[in-house]
Amino acid sequence: MAKPVQEIAIMSQMAATSTMGGLSTGNHRRQNERKRQFFTFMHQGHKICRVTFLKLHACGKSRFEEIMKNYRMNGLIPRVHGNAGKTPNHALTYNDILRVVAFIRNYAEVHGISLPGRIPGMKSYENKKFLPCSTSKRQVYLEYAESCEGLHVKACAETTFNMLWRPYLPYIEKMKPMSDLCATCKEISGLIIRSANMQSDERITEAMQKALDHRSLVKKEREYYKDVLKEAQLLLKGLYTDAGNNYNPPLTMPLAMLNIVAHYSFDYAQQVHYPSSPLQAGPIYFLTPRKCGIFGVCCEAIPQQVNFLIDESFDTGKGANPVISMVHFYLKNHGLNSVSIHFNADNCTGQNKNNTVIQYLLWRVMTGLNASISISFLPVGHTKFSPDWCFELLKQKFRKAEVDSLDDFIQVVEQSSAVNKTQPVGSSNGELIVETLDWCSYFATLFKKIKGITGFQHFVVNATSPGVVAARQAVDGPVTQFNLLKEDVQIMEDELPNILPPKGMSTERKWYLYEKIRPFCRYQCKDVTCPLPDTPRLTGSSRQSTPGVDDPPDLAMEIEVPHSPRQSLEPPATQRKCGERTDDKNVWEENTEIEVIASFTANQRTPSVTCDL
Repeated sequence: MAKPVQEIAIMSQMAATSTMGGLSTGNHRRQNERKRQFFTFMHQGHKICRVTFLKLHACGKSRFEEIMKNYRMNGLIPRVHGNAGKTPNHALTYNDILRVVAFIRNYAEVHGISLPGRIPGMKSYENKKFLPCSTSKRQVYLEYAESCEGLHVKACAETTFNMLWRPYLPYIEKMKPMSDLCATCKEISGLIIRSANMQSDERITEAMQKALDHRSLVKKEREYYKDVLKEAQLLLKGLYTDAGNNYNPPLTMPLAMLNIVAHYSFDYAQQVHYPSSPLQAGPIYFLTPRKCGIFGVCCEAIPQQVNFLIDESFDTGKGANPVISMVHFYLKNHGLNSVSIHFNADNCTGQNKNNTVIQYLLWRVMTGLNASISISFLPVGHTKFSPDWCFELLKQKFRKAEVDSLDDFIQVVEQSSAVNKTQPVGSSNGELIVETLDWCSYFATLFKKIKGITGFQHFVVNATSPGVVAARQAVDGPVTQFNLLKEDVQIMEDELPNILPPKGMSTERKWYLYEKIRPFCRYQCKDVTCPLPDTPRLTGSSRQSTPGVDDPPDLAMEIEVPHSPRQSLEPPATQRKCGERTDDKNVWEENTEIEVIASFTANQRTPSVTCDL
């Protein structure tokens, strides 16, 4: 019970049992007129002594006397502390508060950074100022205390300093560490700070104008991206047979019959490693498990994102060929079959913004697959868009799940959200599903290149102008046309480039997974994620070095499996799928002899121990 409520309860009992006036009730003394108020202590209808009453109410003697005094003087009202409403002697004055606020504001003007672009995870960022990441509030307070000492004025306490910062200056915050920032924003912010320190009005004005121009450009491109998404959603509304099925195809009518624009965004995500567990074992932290790349194509109007899962054994790099191959596969098997397409991608020149991608768009309209295609690239450093949202949902689920194989990862992606769908590039049993085609070599014989392609942000191709690309540097900028079609070239509709087979994993990498990563997999997935290699391990000068897989030179345990006669006479054992059981319960590894060589250096000797099983 709170103290004010407890005191009211005690005073209520005083009011109910108090006696005032009349004659005293003593037996051994004569009755006299009562001069003081008398209280009868009661508990559940029984009289008790004062000591028991105070113990039952957890009240001390001095406190009880103060309660009685308050009751006699003021009646049945709560007690009020004597200093209530009075300003303490050590309280801050109005000038002290102004001094603290002015110091923080001036400190932010000198050291603060105003980013012109959007800040992830923060709303109403336009008017905020950010102190450098290396600056702490304690560091600011120490400089404030030093300045007060120089002015011979009293400095407030650090707790009071922080309490005044929050309500009076909420727009001044410490910047959190971030990556993938816009280089232009960072350069302009540094220019503004240097100009402010030099107190040059012309340079400050010039720097602020650059920041405003860059911010206006970024905002204009972002608004255009949002408008395209809204238009695509309105065009696709009501075209589906089952609205309760998350707007998934099939459609009530083929979209090729309708003159609409379907919008897609595509991007790579950071690759993941498996086996992965939320309760990670210590040794695997220093190892490199099996890798799996992620490439997503998002159709925001449905909404749905198809995530291409690229296992390490099916990896063909991250150039233009795999990007175009996966986009081509998506449009053929998962696309909406629309007349026109609008793509959005980031500004990575090696993957998306290159001549091969633009030439692929020309090839699609010239072969009759689409009537018109446009592609827009978001400004560098401001490329957060729909695929990143789906990737984050995927990664959140992945960090909490047990993943020991590609099949486990497929289930994680499907369960992460209703918008995430999977499309493995290859299956766990080695079957190639999504082929990578040599688009670069194929288009080199058909089209010319655009000079200065990185300076343009928007490209449009149309079937009415074969081989012509309309490019713009900004959404409202002038149009520049390029004719990329070479002379005397004929494009065949059914012709496709040659297939680029996956490089696969090297022998050294396979042995690394088998020896180092296999112990961390579940038993059912050991032969799927880290199977026994079908080729002997290379040793000596013929050993292939794979980055990140070599053992440390000191105190290393090296396991070598020699090429036994049984391996040369019998075919290699078939790989079992994750969760599949074998008939033989006493299955041992393919090799019956394992030579374990433990090498170490001590006293200029290198002993070795050999164990034959």
